Amino acid sequence: MLRTLAGGGRRLPTAPAGCQYAEGIAEQVDEILDVTAMVADMRPPSDDDVPIALDGTRLDTPAKVIAYLEQINARRGDARPRAS
Repeated sequence: MLRTLAGGGRRLPTAPAGCQYAEGIAEQVDEILDVTAMVADMRPPSDDDVPIALDGTRLDTPAKVIAYLEQINARRGDARPRAS
């Protein structure tokens, strides 16, 4: 069974009836994951607010994102499977 957080946030499983510990944890999660409240006062991204890869590459154009993903896929293709 799922329930929705206040303000249209994430959907979370509900605690079984009579399970006080789970109900208490669920209430704490509600407070922590109220995404609507977390982003309510955030400003929109600026022009220089772009994803940056682990190697420091700024992924500020669609072409750079595609090239970066192609590099990742090529490395995956070159990787040897692990021995079981």
